[in-house]
Amino acid sequence: MKSIEVDSVLELIQNTKNKSDQDKGCSKRKIYLRQWVMWLNFLLVQILLGMAYGYSAISLQQLKSTKNDETNDIKFENGEILGRPQLIVDSLDTQSWIASSMLLFMMPGCWILAASSNILGRKPILLISVAGFTVSWMIIAFANNAYHIIVGRSLSGVCVGIITGLTYMYLGECAIPKLRTIFYTLFTVSFTVGIELCHLIGTWYHWRTTALFSAGLGIITFFSNYHLPESPIWLIHKNKLKNALKSWLFLRGKTSDNEFESICSIIQFELRQNKVKESRIMKFYSPGFWKPLGILIALFTTAQMSGMAAVSFYCTLIIAEITNSTNGYIPTLILDTFRVGGSIILCFLAKQFTTRTLMIFSGISCSLTLFLLGLSIYFNFWTPWGQLILLFVHELTIVIGLGPLPWTFCSELFAVNHKEVGVSIITNYYCIISFVMVKACPYMFSTFQPWRTFLIYSSFTLIGTIVLYFILPNTKNKSMKEIELLFSKNSTS
Repeated sequence: MKSIEVDSVLELIQNTKNKSDQDKGCSKRKIYLRQWVMWLNFLLVQILLGMAYGYSAISLQQLKSTKNDETNDIKFENGEILGRPQLIVDSLDTQSWIASSMLLFMMPGCWILAASSNILGRKPILLISVAGFTVSWMIIAFANNAYHIIVGRSLSGVCVGIITGLTYMYLGECAIPKLRTIFYTLFTVSFTVGIELCHLIGTWYHWRTTALFSAGLGIITFFSNYHLPESPIWLIHKNKLKNALKSWLFLRGKTSDNEFESICSIIQFELRQNKVKESRIMKFYSPGFWKPLGILIALFTTAQMSGMAAVSFYCTLIIAEITNSTNGYIPTLILDTFRVGGSIILCFLAKQFTTRTLMIFSGISCSLTLFLLGLSIYFNFWTPWGQLILLFVHELTIVIGLGPLPWTFCSELFAVNHKEVGVSIITNYYCIISFVMVKACPYMFSTFQPWRTFLIYSSFTLIGTIVLYFILPNTKNKSMKEIELLFSKNSTS
């Protein structure tokens, strides 16, 4: 990589300013409009992710259905559209693989992200992943047996592994600092809308039809994101300064020229330091890398030990067991509504409170609801609606903190030169612990019974929240440079 010369950056900025002055530049309103249009493109990606996460809940319920299933009366069709054979999966092991295979194969997706996003760029990787998503849904829609479904879910897992970290990283590099937290919280809204949309379609349509609809949404998402600008931060790293400044001015306007110049100076300094005294490996031994890494590992461990993924992937089956009914769809849609409502509430809470405060509150309230749910099941009181309400409140506490906010911290805590590797490591860790929790969930329910399982979740969530109280920094309204200085000063407050 060629060195980034600050003088050439200043000259480039000045020439652009002169042109902008002649054209009267872009108004603040136009810049904000472009930011929101950019976010709408990422919104479609998040809806796709939500549908992938919500799919196993409706498909597993249908795959184990019998002729006496109560849900057959409310469906508009039972797979006749595609004319494929009906599949029944009664094996607990096969069911758990259908649910968890996506999480397992998210890990190769993380490796691909780390290896290729710095080479190919953010935008090409995003488009390739969305295209792969569409193919995976088509495989599921036309599956002849359970193993084809697992293959399709595995391919979608690779794409989810790439997209999950990439979208937060991509948006973080393009968004205005004042809008960044709002966009991240709105990610949660679109993600939960994707889950509810999947469950809504799956309630009245066959699992094949649901997969076909998801494939169609993937095609729309691909062409929508085709017009996104490339990340200006990535372009700076590649020394493509003209394209970087063009992208920067399009997304942020000329009022942020000083920040652009500052970022170029920082990257130039890092490149010179690496040439003089650092190898590519040594920079990952700095506190600026391993401190954020440790904090994020604690964050994601706490989030997953709350049973977040397990409840999301098996919610229809869990609800059916609580209500002693084969129809868990309608309560599942109510649960989804709680998720969407919670994500909207988070948008307002994010303006009033720091992400640190929301995380601590979410952890404590989640632990409490899990504890009450476990006691309710053991002593057989508040059945069934009281237990369902506790399950709904549990999801609400997840959505306002433990679910989305760790990804916000993931995009913010790592410095620019650590971001690809750091995000990849954390996403890999998230995949591993999510896979373990989802794969183990049905066995924990059968071995420990549901009430013990919920008490285990409650205990680990409380312990993790106490740890986070002492180590989690406050990043609200801070620029990337200010967040990086938190760790260079050995400060976590």
